[in-house]
Amino acid sequence: MGTNYYLQEIVDCDLGHEHVRRTHIGKSSAGWKFTFHATEDCTCYEDWHHSIRNAVDNMDLIHDEYGRVVKPEELLTIIDHKQTGQHRIETAQEYLDGDGYYFVMNEFS
Repeated sequence: MGTNYYLQEIVDCDLGHEHVRRTHIGKSSAGWKFTFHATEDCTCYEDWHHSIRNAVDNMDLIHDEYGRVVKPEELLTIIDHKQTGQHRIETAQEYLDGDGYYFVMNEFS
């Protein structure tokens, strides 16, 4: 069993309206490294770290799959503690970035 985390951003569209964009950050599961979701904008830990840190400045929210708002520092602590966990690369859609963080390119839950 694990917990998924999401970045919820308020973005402007071309028509001058705002809408909410929800992006899957990744999943924390017992005994495993934090599994990051690789996106177009975030393909390594440094990218996600920057997005997570900037969430407060941009008035964005980080929340878990249960709707609980998570502070950036709390999520970064969870991620750091999960680095001692296991990982398993089974497909070409999975990789470790240069710092040893585990990423999956396709959708997962």
